[in-house]
Amino acid sequence: MSFQPASKDHEAFRETRRAAEAGQGKAQYSLGLMYANGVGVEQDFNQALHWYRKAADKGVSAAQYILAGKYAMGQGVDRDIREALSWYLKASERGNSRALFKLGQMLSVPQEDFANSCFEKAAEKGVVEAQLMVGARLASGSGADQGRAADWYQKAAENGAPSAQYIIGTQYQSGKGVVQDLAQAVAWYRKAARQGFAAAQSQLGLMYARGEGVAKDNRQAVSWLSRAAEQGDGEAQYQLGAMYEQGLGVAADPLTAENWYLKAADQGDLRAQLRLARLYEDERPILAVEMYQRAAEHGNPEAQLALGKLYAGGLGFEPDFDKALGYLLAASQQGEAGALMALAQLLDRESVSMTTQWYRRAAEEGVTDAQCRIGHRLATGQGTGQNLQESLFWYMLAAEKGSLEAQHAVADAYMAQRDVPDNLEQAVAWYRSAAKQGFAQSQRVLGSLYARGEGVPKDNRQAASWWLKAAEQGDSDAQLYLGQLFEKGGGATADRHAEQWYARAMERAIDSRPMVAMLALLARKKSPDADVWFRQAAGEGIAAGQHFWADWLVDREGGLLDAESLNWYLLAAAQGHKAALAKLAELTRRDPEAVAALFASMAGESSLAVPLTSTSGGAKALGEEDENSFEWCMRAAEAGDPKAQWALGKIFVDGEKGQTQDFGQAVRWYRQSAQAGFPPAQAALAVLLSTGAGGMQNHDEAVHWWRKAAEQGDVESQYNLALMLEKGQGVPQNYVEAVVWLEKVAEQGIPIAQTRLGLAHATGRLGTVDLAEAYAWFAAAAAAGNEAAQANREHAEVLMSGQQLKDGKRRAEQITRRIAQLKAGQGHR
Repeated sequence: MSFQPASKDHEAFRETRRAAEAGQGKAQYSLGLMYANGVGVEQDFNQALHWYRKAADKGVSAAQYILAGKYAMGQGVDRDIREALSWYLKASERGNSRALFKLGQMLSVPQEDFANSCFEKAAEKGVVEAQLMVGARLASGSGADQGRAADWYQKAAENGAPSAQYIIGTQYQSGKGVVQDLAQAVAWYRKAARQGFAAAQSQLGLMYARGEGVAKDNRQAVSWLSRAAEQGDGEAQYQLGAMYEQGLGVAADPLTAENWYLKAADQGDLRAQLRLARLYEDERPILAVEMYQRAAEHGNPEAQLALGKLYAGGLGFEPDFDKALGYLLAASQQGEAGALMALAQLLDRESVSMTTQWYRRAAEEGVTDAQCRIGHRLATGQGTGQNLQESLFWYMLAAEKGSLEAQHAVADAYMAQRDVPDNLEQAVAWYRSAAKQGFAQSQRVLGSLYARGEGVPKDNRQAASWWLKAAEQGDSDAQLYLGQLFEKGGGATADRHAEQWYARAMERAIDSRPMVAMLALLARKKSPDADVWFRQAAGEGIAAGQHFWADWLVDREGGLLDAESLNWYLLAAAQGHKAALAKLAELTRRDPEAVAALFASMAGESSLAVPLTSTSGGAKALGEEDENSFEWCMRAAEAGDPKAQWALGKIFVDGEKGQTQDFGQAVRWYRQSAQAGFPPAQAALAVLLSTGAGGMQNHDEAVHWWRKAAEQGDVESQYNLALMLEKGQGVPQNYVEAVVWLEKVAEQGIPIAQTRLGLAHATGRLGTVDLAEAYAWFAAAAAAGNEAAQANREHAEVLMSGQQLKDGKRRAEQITRRIAQLKAGQGHR
């Protein structure tokens, strides 16, 4: 084996050992370090401790400090706090600043004043941890001194402590303890960020994103936020998610945004949980509920409110009244005003008697829609005593906050008492305020005031202008008035415009006035296709249609009255139609014998024998070979077949299969079928009761049957129910529920409902204007060829910001996908 010369470490070890064994304290301490770190000798912690103790006994403060630590931690010796304190005290007395700091830490609870003295002495000697400790103590408590705290943080920061650099950055940003200086804040954040301090990286990223203390730079913002987010900083993860979602400083990437939101949400970031929940609502409602629940578990009232609404509306799952009630109560108890409103709406739908008190509480909290609701209830006495003065008070509060519905209601209240001085002037002012902001009802009423010269100078041009604004929003009354105005103008062009407006009014009207106006126009013009309209209107039980149809039949027969035309005159007269009554009176005076003969003929026809039994001895159901037979239809209906009962009612409405039109019989059979739960019969009965065919008009019952059919999925009934709720016919006016039903119809791809839903959002019917949602529904209807929706969409675009338009287009795509999925699902059934 060749000779290996001793290394320098070995030589140093031997020299140090000789000095240590000679009793030199510093050499003993150094020898302890050599044994502890294996320098020039095999690592040996026991030998290290042996020499540390010898050096400590010699008064070497560094050895005393290390020995104290061994006793404090129980490393190589039994843990002994008293012994640790003794050695820390000896080291501190010899000027060891670290020992002072440790002594303060160990005595901070039993001897706070002494401990604080230790911290201050250590801080003055430059111990960074002590400087931070003193700064924190001065920054908190009743005797806080932010200026002195900032001084100590500054010292620690200048000594390179990243946590202190971060803290002094926050102070310069907020002006807490120092003069606010955003540039200085950025400088200190940058120092800490470059040392990898995540909170500083996050704040630096936000400063770049906002352009505070530094030029705005989204790329730099993303860079620093990414570093902090990778280290698990929840704030950075949330902000980075927002940057990816909005495409700021990086290409928009919804999946990456969702990933960062999820990481932040897992750390309990409420904003991330709420943002994810909102993103999931349309496509993944179950995940939305999960996120809202995580936020709600921490008592977040916004999440509780959202959950309450979701469970009330049943988005993606069965509605749960109890859960909805629980969450809304929890949110309302935290002062979430919107929860009071949602609670009132939930109870309202469930017909709970306490609804009014919740609307009142929400109104008292300043919820505009609730102020409108309580105003309406006090005006009508619904759920509370009628109090017009208090009603006006609540409406006025909402009106002054910009609610167009409330402004219209205030105007109505003044209009009802227009004999009182100044009230008419007030009414006109409020109608004008709402009309200028696009509220169709106010535009229509203001137009009527100009037409009558009431409260304003009479001015047909102004009347036409306001009616046109309301008509373009789908107000059927304004469309009717415009048609009448054009018709008065005379001439073929005016008549053509009048006919177009009457047709548009008929699409939305819940009464027969537009149809009657159309019939009168066609009769006056002697339109070649008038007979189609007359027959349709007569079949729908409209008295004017029955009268015009009877006239047409008489003209067709060269002026001769027969049993059929007499029957239609009688039906119109039974509804009080003056022209039909006059015609019957004239005929009776002119030729009573002929009329009597016709009556006898009609009686003879109606008394013809109708066989009620079959040679086969059994009743046949509809759909078999005799389904077109009135006799078999009657047999099946009397046997309780709801489909047959409905078919029989339809026969009596149309006056087909040898039967005379008889609305009384139609209502009877429709009602039996409706009571058995057959949706087409429920819908048909509602139509008869709404139009008053046969003199049996009953809006309340019509709403009842439309609601039954709507709840079973009948689309036309859902739409008609929405119209009744919107107009307040047969049911208290309820825009919120009207929109709920409109949404159901709109989501099935019905353009007229989509357009109406868009208008509801565009005009603020739900309390707030939502142009993005309005645009989305207009776009859906326009894609189906609806010209009104196309015009409304273009008008909305002019009013929208870039972000609103972006949101609207995204929402439109979601609606289109959902409708396509629904239709595809129906196709597979």
